[in-house]
Amino acid sequence: MNVVRLFASVISGGLLLLSYSAVSVAAEEKQGKADDDCIGCHTTVTPGIVKQHLGSPMANTKHDKDYVGCTDCHGDLHQDMDDYASAELPTPATCAKCHKEQVEQYRRGKHDKAWFGMKTQAAWHNQPSSIVKQGY
Repeated sequence: MNVVRLFASVISGGLLLLSYSAVSVAAEEKQGKADDDCIGCHTTVTPGIVKQHLGSPMANTKHDKDYVGCTDCHGDLHQDMDDYASAELPTPATCAKCHKEQVEQYRRGKHDKAWFGMKTQAAWHNQPSSIVKQGY
């Protein structure tokens, strides 16, 4: 009887592991598709930001599970040029979801004051065209 229980436990565990793997792969494929869509459009709209992301550690991880894609920080509500206002702009609170200790260090430092200054000033519309046309 114990052999039957052991066999049933092993089979159940294996099926659970397989189903978890399938869900994980499906989520990674969905993330990849979302990033492809984002990058496809933003390569022409904001090429500097795309270049910066693709060269960053977030996009060049050793493990696929550590990859940080567009929707991880900007949400998935923005789908086309008409709904651009739906894109979430990352804040330190966004980063804190994965990097709590680093954000706490940041908050204690002088760069937090710069963040406040940037958020209270015109951050895009009054920028020189030499910056804006580069997509930053």
